[in-house]
Amino acid sequence: MLKHKSIQESYNQWAPGYDTQENTTRDLAHQALISHLDLFKNADVLDVGCGTGTNLETLSKTARSVTGMDFSTQMLEKAKQKPLPTHAWLVQHNILDPWPFKDQYFHAISMMLVLEHIEELLPIFQESYRALKNNGFMFICEYHPERQALGKSAKFYDDDKKSEKKISAFVHTLADYQLSAEHAGFKLQDVKDWHDPHSKSTMPKVFSFRLKKEL
Repeated sequence: MLKHKSIQESYNQWAPGYDTQENTTRDLAHQALISHLDLFKNADVLDVGCGTGTNLETLSKTARSVTGMDFSTQMLEKAKQKPLPTHAWLVQHNILDPWPFKDQYFHAISMMLVLEHIEELLPIFQESYRALKNNGFMFICEYHPERQALGKSAKFYDDDKKSEKKISAFVHTLADYQLSAEHAGFKLQDVKDWHDPHSKSTMPKVFSFRLKKEL
């Protein structure tokens, strides 16, 4: 729990510069979401770890409603400064605690760059499964395990851009994600690697996967 608290504090510190600092991981994950936007058409969507609301804005263009949930007060303050539509809501909540939503409330859940900061994956997938309607789905984009294996993780710079700060993370493999999701009841629909188009590296930067709730 202490490690989780440090993660929360890190995102509070990052909030002022989150949207403006160069971050290819954030941008690539956003592109992955945009490429799957048709999946969210006319859906009631929960955006877990909504941060400053960039993905929330994107989802609201096609979804019927979007609820953004995050544990960082400062990230949510930045989100509140954006011209979010009337069918978008913000909820401050720690996703390690039971979620404040009724069973089978959402058609879809998006979760972008969140699970690397979660030690036990299964409870998150179980809450997602509970909150989704039958035949609902999750779209998840995460920092790639191959990069995590090399010791890489989310990082940001302080206000004067001189000091780099690394955010605590937990290393998960592709199998960890898949097995935890399947144990919660999900069926894996697809998986895709995403590469930084401006990098010469052949290693993917993030990967996305889609899960479906089937009874």
